[in-house]
Amino acid sequence: MIKNIFIIGSRGYHYNYGGWETFVSKLVDNYKDKNTMFHISELSDKQNNKVLTNKINDNIVVDSFYIKQNSSAKMLICTIKAFNYYLEFIKKNNIKNAYIYVLGLKLGPMLSLKKKLINKLGIKIIINPDGLEHERAKWNIFIK
Repeated sequence: MIKNIFIIGSRGYHYNYGGWETFVSKLVDNYKDKNTMFHISELSDKQNNKVLTNKINDNIVVDSFYIKQNSSAKMLICTIKAFNYYLEFIKKNNIKNAYIYVLGLKLGPMLSLKKKLINKLGIKIIINPDGLEHERAKWNIFIK
C-alpha cells in the first residue's frame, strides 16, 4: 500500500531559505521507500487563485499556494490553506494511508477544530514543533 506523506509548514521543496526547507529536501531526497508519495506545500509568489501542482518525479508532488498578504502571518496563512487543501484532497481521493507532517506549531487550534474529520479519514498527524518558535522576536504576540 502506498504511504502518502503531506508536508506543510515550510516554504517548499528545494527552496533556499532556512532550516525547515533544508530538512524537507534532505528528508525527501534521501528517503528510500519507493512506496511513499510526498506531497509538499510551497509558498508561491506567482499570483494565482488556484493551487498549482508540479510533479517532480514518481514520488514527489509540490503544491504551490499563493498568499497575497505580505506580513509575518504569510506562512501561517499558507500552512492553514495547505492543511485544508490536503484534508479535502485526501477525502476526495479516498486516500487511506495518509500522514500529515506539520513543521512548527502554526496549526495549533486548527487541529482540534478538524479533529473529527481527521479521525474519520484515518489521517495520522505528525508534528515537528521547532522548540524555539515562541521566542522569535519577529512574531507578534498572537502568532507566538
